[in-house]
Amino acid sequence: MWRFVVLIFVCCVFCATGARADIASAGYVNDIVSALDVQSDWAQTDSNARDFIRNKPEIPSPDAVEYIDNKVLEISDSVTDNQYPSARAVNNALSTKADVNDVRFNTVPTSQPVGMPPAGQVFIWFN
Repeated sequence: MWRFVVLIFVCCVFCATGARADIASAGYVNDIVSALDVQSDWAQTDSNARDFIRNKPEIPSPDAVEYIDNKVLEISDSVTDNQYPSARAVNNALSTKADVNDVRFNTVPTSQPVGMPPAGQVFIWFN
């Protein structure tokens, strides 16, 4: 019986000391957190520095040459989704569109219009 009690006592003493862990103080944890609190620097070039931003996108310089392989100079039905128009092509395409105040967008008047209709147009009105 004594052997059994001694065995249990020895097991408890060794197991209890092995299960104990040191608990960090609040000050120690705050010091570590403060050391990790670093503002990232976009201009940092040293990849080993703590404020270096990894995987940041490359921004082309203002002097970079425009990639024009997909640029089209005229907007047409043959232009694909991967192509984009030049500013001149957009301006030319918009110049062929009717303005909002174009006579083709007039409403039907209730009285007879004055003058002659434009070439290729007719006046329609309700009397």
